[in-house]
Amino acid sequence: MAGAREMILGALTDRLGPLDWALSLYEGGAAAWHRVDEWSDIDLGFEVKKGRLQEGIAAFEDALAFMEEVILEGT
Repeated sequence: MAGAREMILGALTDRLGPLDWALSLYEGGAAAWHRVDEWSDIDLGFEVKKGRLQEGIAAFEDALAFMEEVILEGT
């Protein structure tokens, strides 16, 4: 399952990384403690510049929707 985890995190990083108002994307939970296993979920936080929250949420949702399309195409 680590492959799916890396794919999801990679898609989010690829989509949010180039945005100058996206300040950070970080993992908490098991990843923060270096204890990720096949049962671990993904606990994410992200930070955007003041006044850009709605755009940040939309970009985050777009990245997840893209992942859903990729996953559905593969089934």
